[in-house]
Amino acid sequence: MHSLKIHIFIIFLLASYATIAGGSPPLSDVCTWHDKDGYRHELHLINGLKHGPYMIWDTDQNLIQIGFYAMDEKDASWKQYNSTGDLMAEIQYAEGKRHGAWRFFHANGHLRAEIFYDSNEPIGHWSSFNKEQELIEYAYHE
Repeated sequence: MHSLKIHIFIIFLLASYATIAGGSPPLSDVCTWHDKDGYRHELHLINGLKHGPYMIWDTDQNLIQIGFYAMDEKDASWKQYNSTGDLMAEIQYAEGKRHGAWRFFHANGHLRAEIFYDSNEPIGHWSSFNKEQELIEYAYHE
């Protein structure tokens, strides 16, 4: 089920790009490599710029991160998973800047922290919770 969700997310990202660009996405080079820990990375390049999905798999081939680049800048939703497929973080970017809600989760699926950004600037409430969902820290940024 986790794999199906990821494939649907990738198709959505590519379809969104095609709609925004007014046609089909341009052909891209796909670069794949392994880092020093054995994790496999896959990245799309257009004219040498990062553009499209970026994914990381652990040594057991579990997808642990998926994000999106738009013309060399992080954009849209980025998600991180643990090796069993549980969502650990969902963060938002707009034109390479932290923007919107950033949410982090405990392994049990409960919210661990929620913070908000507007063009890299912290805004609104920042909250942290323990595994039982009890508030343990709170701050407000104007």
